[in-house]
Amino acid sequence: IFQLAEAQAQGHRRIRTFQALLSAYWGFPVNGQHTSQASLEGWSALRDWLSSEYRHLASRKEFKPPWFASLSKHSNLLTDRPCEKYGADLLRGDATSLNDARDCLAIPQDSWVFEEAFFAQIRAASTLRDDPFKEKLDTLLPLATGKGGMPASDALKIRCIAHLVSRYAQSADPVEHPALRDCATSIIGNPWLHRLNWDSWVRADEKPDEQAREMVLRWLRDPLVVGFFELLSADGMNERRRLAYWLRFALFVDDMWFALGSSTRTRNNTQFVEFAERAKGRLLHLEGASPDNNAFVMRIGEYLAVEFGESGNAFYLYR
Repeated sequence: IFQLAEAQAQGHRRIRTFQALLSAYWGFPVNGQHTSQASLEGWSALRDWLSSEYRHLASRKEFKPPWFASLSKHSNLLTDRPCEKYGADLLRGDATSLNDARDCLAIPQDSWVFEEAFFAQIRAASTLRDDPFKEKLDTLLPLATGKGGMPASDALKIRCIAHLVSRYAQSADPVEHPALRDCATSIIGNPWLHRLNWDSWVRADEKPDEQAREMVLRWLRDPLVVGFFELLSADGMNERRRLAYWLRFALFVDDMWFALGSSTRTRNNTQFVEFAERAKGRLLHLEGASPDNNAFVMRIGEYLAVEFGESGNAFYLYR
């Protein structure tokens, strides 16, 4: 196709061919669920050809239609960072330049350009210092999840949330952010249960972002440790000593489970329902014990530590 386009002797025919391929470039489903890697490579080859052909046509003396002149202002759209130019403006609420590109170049509303422009806005936010970034976060999260009036594909949601959670983990004080935690676990997945999936998306320097993963794991685990001793142990709120003890080791816990007695499993109060939802996938039945007893089971390296909830503070350590 490229050779056929370049073989056009008449300038206006070559420009029309260029315009047709440019239209195909705008309309390609870059983030489509069924878009193959091979077709993405073909789209990248088309982008490179369009960039080269644009420079060739611009150097010729023939008359150029107005849209061609507009492309000179938005030649960034033919690079491997096509929408980086618009990110900072969009973050300030200024879509003038992006709208100009859309109108002058006849970019369809469902083009990948607008998803990439939104992701550029996320990237621009990540370059801010900690405090301004955190101020923007509450505004960006609804947009990134498709709840702010802008539709977002599943792929875009994952990319945006992965980028935001990775940037948040780099901040000096990454205290638990409930909205970011919920977005991350619902859209990307729970890193505790689906680590491979999480690591494939949340990356830093082209490697799994361990700092971000451990941050979210801490957000998930610490409340569970607190919940066990406040909700499920026999002494309830009086078990501050044991709670403080095990919270010191939460960072080193590779996995944890909660084995519940029959009495506990029938609870339906709000606190327990919230605990059970957070501990989904890690709840077990405790058999051979009193109905009110529960057990907190932790895997730490090669050991299993089992702390029972009933008074007496029964504790067992198994290799």
